[in-house]
Amino acid sequence: MADIKVRDREYTQAANAVAKTSAKLVGYMDEYCAALKYVSENAIKDRQITYALEDISSKVAAIRQNIEEAAEGLKSECSNYVARIDAADSYLYGT
Repeated sequence: MADIKVRDREYTQAANAVAKTSAKLVGYMDEYCAALKYVSENAIKDRQITYALEDISSKVAAIRQNIEEAAEGLKSECSNYVARIDAADSYLYGT
């Protein structure tokens, strides 16, 4: 039977990378929404365009929330996987 090698560090690094990348993306989306709001409040006086910008902003906010939820789920799965592997092989290390 072949040995199975699990590299905990890779899963921890993946979880950290997902968190870091999603935080950057969320930050960009916040900046974009702020710019849309500024334009709709200060630069555009047409009601239809203002409504369109507000619609885009609300859709970006929904996507932002989905990204946050997906990132949290991925981070959690990576962390849980490492914990499950550690529990399964704890007998090897006497813990």
